[in-house]
Amino acid sequence: MTNKKKVLILSAVGVIYPFPEGDNVQFGLYKFLLEKGYNPDSEKMLYWQKNAFEKASRGKISSLEALKELLPSLHELELEKIESEFLNSNYFNLAYDFIETLEKIKEQVILGLLTNNLPSWSKYLIKRFQIEKYFHPNLIVISGEKTSYLKPEKEIYFEIQKNIDDSPQIYFVDDSKKNLKAADENLKWHTIYKDTKQKEDQNINYTPHHTIKTFYELVPIINQ
Repeated sequence: MTNKKKVLILSAVGVIYPFPEGDNVQFGLYKFLLEKGYNPDSEKMLYWQKNAFEKASRGKISSLEALKELLPSLHELELEKIESEFLNSNYFNLAYDFIETLEKIKEQVILGLLTNNLPSWSKYLIKRFQIEKYFHPNLIVISGEKTSYLKPEKEIYFEIQKNIDDSPQIYFVDDSKKNLKAADENLKWHTIYKDTKQKEDQNINYTPHHTIKTFYELVPIINQ
């Protein structure tokens, strides 16, 4: 893809879809299950997130197989119902200024998506919120779909970089400093930190090029 526009690559959870600490498991699924009366143990949930959920994110198992490990007593139809209700719940929303900001900068940028979220969840949410039209089809990289790598593993960045032949500037927005650091060190992307107060970021020795709290703040950065 040869172009003279700037390329803007966005993470999904924590950036497009706001969650505290960019975590849709602890601050989304866990709370949703509590509301439904399943009362999952918090330590078990954390273990599940680091194991079965990560395997599903890498495309090693399906989202339903991952949920089965968390809720082993439930049948497939029950798991499908839980997953569907969660993905359609108010836990997922677009950032309030996301669409308006894209409309302001769409003539200056080509938009890409780089996400670690479960592939089936990622694709469903894109359709639910009807945002696929904003992204270049060759610049949508969902872990577990085109690659088994996850940010901050360098290979996932190269998966999207290979489709960018010529751009005056590549901007990358993420809510994790370790993800931004990897993009900067490996590909010299211009990094923009969406601050969601991730605890682990306090221990990351990296200063991004910009820090924002809202999408509106992207406009002057892109216009520089």
